[in-house]
Amino acid sequence: MLFHDHKSNIRHIFQNLNEILQPLGFEDRLKASVERLNRETMNLLVVGEFSRGKSTFINALLGAPILPSKVNPTTATINIIVPGEDRKLTIEYHDGSRVEHSLPDEQVNKYLDGIVTVANADANKIKQICISVPGPMQAWNCVIVDTPGVNDLDDLREEVTYNYLRNADACIILLDSHQPLSESERRFITEKVLQNDINRLLFVMNRMDEVDDQPDGHNAERLRSYVKKLLVEKVPAIQEPIIHTVSSKEALRAKYKQESSAWRSAFDRFESELHKFLSHSASKDRLEEHVDRAIGIAYNGIQTISERIRLLSSSEEELEVQLRSLETEELRLQVQLQSLSVTMDQESLELSRRIQTLVEQRFSDLRDSLIRQTELSTNESDVQSLKSELSSGVRHSLDAVLAVISDHKQSLSDKLRKEFTAFFSPEDTMALALHNASAVERYEANAALPRFDASRRTQQIAGEHSTFWKAAAAGGVLTYVAAALLGPIGIVAGIIGSFLLGGKMDEAQQQQQLEQALAEMKRNIRMQIDQIIQESKQSALQMAKNEIAPLHAYYKEHVHGRLESISSTLKSERCGILDHSENLQAQLHSMERNTNDLQKIIEQLHLIRGALS
Repeated sequence: MLFHDHKSNIRHIFQNLNEILQPLGFEDRLKASVERLNRETMNLLVVGEFSRGKSTFINALLGAPILPSKVNPTTATINIIVPGEDRKLTIEYHDGSRVEHSLPDEQVNKYLDGIVTVANADANKIKQICISVPGPMQAWNCVIVDTPGVNDLDDLREEVTYNYLRNADACIILLDSHQPLSESERRFITEKVLQNDINRLLFVMNRMDEVDDQPDGHNAERLRSYVKKLLVEKVPAIQEPIIHTVSSKEALRAKYKQESSAWRSAFDRFESELHKFLSHSASKDRLEEHVDRAIGIAYNGIQTISERIRLLSSSEEELEVQLRSLETEELRLQVQLQSLSVTMDQESLELSRRIQTLVEQRFSDLRDSLIRQTELSTNESDVQSLKSELSSGVRHSLDAVLAVISDHKQSLSDKLRKEFTAFFSPEDTMALALHNASAVERYEANAALPRFDASRRTQQIAGEHSTFWKAAAAGGVLTYVAAALLGPIGIVAGIIGSFLLGGKMDEAQQQQQLEQALAEMKRNIRMQIDQIIQESKQSALQMAKNEIAPLHAYYKEHVHGRLESISSTLKSERCGILDHSENLQAQLHSMERNTNDLQKIIEQLHLIRGALS
């Protein structure tokens, strides 16, 4: 089953839950859950060296020439293509400002040429560009991220590409049929792709029409075998590399002119496999959380119905006890909600302190090491080694910060789970459930009305929490840390400057020029790294809050949900909405049907969850 099918099924279940639980105070919670689900999309990242035809390849996926595509390297910005009916362009700058433009109905690629390519002199000020256009990706519910090249021409772009990779459901590495899997492409895979991301890679050899007459000709098979052998040898972590061969240019031409061709048919087959690959990854990584949320709401619904059954079936004395118990729980949850906010503020401060300390320690050591190496450098080879140490040093330092953040979040997660165990499965819940059975027997001697299963909900919460933690730990931490500490320019570009990135090494043959460049580099090292340390003092607290916020939201949502259901039950009783008259038997049977329906929904959700895994 594809991503949008799973998503549609989950949305339908939320609608069923709303029909049952809307009168019980769950309307806002269910509405928010559906809105959150609707925002989920599949994310496809496309990377490759300059002149591999990335823009043409993406245009072939879109079925129209949207992105500018030329022989010379052009793409200078991160372009996010979002499916939608509104044809618009949103430019987000590193300083936080945003500018929105309407896109023309025709020749969009020419309109974008002066914005997303090197023709735009202000391209380095742009964080990303969001392009909203209608097309086949609407049916896929898929966002495409187009990146600049991963060559050594621009280290900043390489790092930005790596950051987007962490949040992609699939990453296509576009290869050239004339030079498949170059040294820089192999280095990108081995140095920039984490172990956990390896299985999300797809390799696509483009421009096959230039080396073969047919999509599945002899040269295509030969190149696939060559690349597969090379990957197995050079990147052993990829056990079964997935390799496709296409001609984006011929596929785009045929699609745009609505013609048939062997190249279009081959591209259609590739798209079908890509859609399945994306759906498998996205469904597992993005939809489990929504299934768990639906299961939690259904269990809370059963608990709320159980409480209403107890109120309806109790004597006057028992009713007063039950109402006081709910009022006490309501007050306890309100206090616990306030306590949660205080705890999160304290944890943010502590994590902020740890981040600042570690950043100062790691980057100070890196600065001193780089300066010593700069003083010992005497030739171009030494500078290349310095550049390598700089890149790896920054990466290792950021990894260390990431480890501290992850450890802190895991510790906090364990602490909160213990603290909220009593809330999610209080001991009195089981006692009240047992009391419920004896009360109902007064009305129906042989009836065994379904009761809230506290032990099962405890297991569910543990599983739900595990899924949440996996999602929270996997997404975007390093991206935010790197952006907060390194800024829009990037430390490699900032320190090495035009000395390497602009190709001036050929001009620095004279010893005097080399010494001047090294002296400038030493000054840049001090300036850039000291700036990083200073920046950490200013941004560490916000970084900590951003990392802890999902945990806060997770528990806050559950407490709010329980508060809303209690408030609804108390309001119904106080306002006389719960009918204790002769219609009691009919009400109890109606509630029994609702409980049975909720239990069926829970079983259905567990089946969906199993399918996602």
